[in-house]
This record gives sequence, structure tokens and C-alpha cells, in this order.
Amino acid sequence: MRCLGILYYLPAFMDKIRFESVINTKSKSTIRWNETVDIIKRIKQKINEGSINEILGKFDNTIISTNMKKLIKIFILERKAKYLAYII
Repeated sequence: MRCLGILYYLPAFMDKIRFESVINTKSKSTIRWNETVDIIKRIKQKINEGSINEILGKFDNTIISTNMKKLIKIFILERKAKYLAYII
């Protein structure tokens, strides 16, 4: 799972090229602000303790220890609060 599964939560109807153009291009004419806002809102809704626990629960404790899983969850939730709060 890339990016701890964040891309997994984007809706199936999102076209990969459209998503990449919104994220990767510098041309203001290709950036669709409303679509970007919608994507960010969906990410904010989908990243929560439950979804993080679900993803981390797929890893055996011999691969990622329980304490490391707690640390990863805290890190992701703090980053979400810090960065996504300013966007919308």
C-alpha cells in the first residue's frame, strides 16, 4: 500500500490523469480548485483512527511492533491536523 493506503480511499471514479494534473502541474489553467478542495475534503474524512487502525492492523506485530503502530497513528493524525486544517 502506497502512502499507507491514502490513495486507496480516493473514489474509484477519479481518473488517474486528472488527479495527477491537479496535484503535479504548475499551470494554473489545469488546476481545478473545486476538484482539489473536494479531494482534500475526502482525504480529511477518510483519515481517522479507525482507518489508520485498519491499515496498521494488516501488519503482523513481528513486522511493526504495537508501540510503533501507536507512534505511526499519532504521527499521521498530527500531520493531518497540522497540514490539512490550513487548507480547508
